[in-house]
Amino acid sequence: MVSKQAMLAIATAVVVLSAFSFSAPLLRAASASSPSPIPAPASCTYTGHPTSPLSQTTVAVDSNTVTKHAEKELYNCIISGSTKHYILDTTTYTTIREAFSDAPINPIAIEEQIHFAFVECAKDAATATVYSCQTEAVGSTLATTSSCSELGLGFPQEMNTVVVNGVAKTIESQKEIFKCSTSNGPIIEELIIWTIAFDNPTDGSAQGAYLVETCQKPATITTGLPLLNCGVTGNFLLP
Repeated sequence: MVSKQAMLAIATAVVVLSAFSFSAPLLRAASASSPSPIPAPASCTYTGHPTSPLSQTTVAVDSNTVTKHAEKELYNCIISGSTKHYILDTTTYTTIREAFSDAPINPIAIEEQIHFAFVECAKDAATATVYSCQTEAVGSTLATTSSCSELGLGFPQEMNTVVVNGVAKTIESQKEIFKCSTSNGPIIEELIIWTIAFDNPTDGSAQGAYLVETCQKPATITTGLPLLNCGVTGNFLLP
C-alpha cells in the first residue's frame, strides 16, 4: 500500500515535470537576424497609447540604485507605395543610475546618470503578426513649442521604494502628454516629473529632490520612422 507521503511525492514530481514540459518548448535562443524588416512608411499618424502604458522598477545593488521606466505609444502607418496599414508600437526607456556616497541623504551630492533608449516594433494590422523590432537613435535637440493641448492618460503615476545605505529611497514619476505646434509641424511632447525622496529611519531626517524629463516625437511622419529627442533639467532640491 502506497503511503500518503509517497503519493504526495509522486504528485509533486508530476506537477514539476508537467510544468517543465509546458515551459521548455517556449525557450528560444536569440537570433541576430530579424524575421522581416519594418516596412518603409508613406505616412505614420500618432494614435495614442494603451490603457496602462507605463511601467517602472527600481533595484538597489550595494551603494547604487537603478530605475528603469518604460512608456508605450502607437502609430498607424501606411506602407509606402500601397494602401496597406501596419501598427508601429514604440517604447521609450528611461534609465536612471545613482551612486551613493557615505551621505546618501543629500540627493544633490549623488552621482547620477540618465540614459534613453527607443524601441520600435511593427505589426501587420490584418494578420496580427510582427514584422520585427529595432532600436532607433535618441537625439537631444528639443523644438520650441506653442499651442499645446494636454492629452488624457489613464494611469500617469508610478512609484518604487528601495533601501540603500540604510536609507529608504522612493522614486516617483508623474507623466503628462501634450500635442503641440512647432515650426516643423505638430509633435507629441511628453513630460515626466521625477520626485526622489530619502527617509532615514534612524534619525527621522528626510530630503527630497526633483527633475523634469522632456521627450518629443512627431505627431505625423511622412518620411522615415518616428524620431525621439529627450532632455532633462534638474536635480532641484525640494524646499
